[in-house]
Amino acid sequence: MRSRYSAYVVGNVGHLIRTTHAQGPHHQTDARAWAESLRRYCEAVEFTGLEVHSADSRGDEGRVAFTARYLHGGAAGQIEEHSRFLKADGRWVYWGVVESGP
Repeated sequence: MRSRYSAYVVGNVGHLIRTTHAQGPHHQTDARAWAESLRRYCEAVEFTGLEVHSADSRGDEGRVAFTARYLHGGAAGQIEEHSRFLKADGRWVYWGVVESGP
């Protein structure tokens, strides 16, 4: 989680793509367009802080609850997320947001 946050901070889109699960909902097949979209996002948003609330893993699945703070167009905002990570080929990769039930 922290490495992905840092990648957003410095605009390391290659790391973001490599650490996204190939079967996850955020993976895109057009790597060039995906990289360009991530690059534009990283240039537009200034991340100002990360707070990890909880992190746990069981076997090849992990969960992380966090708040990321940012500035966009001069306005402050935050992302609160409960993320799911899966271990693939010996490394943790981002699957996506954990779905909450009704």
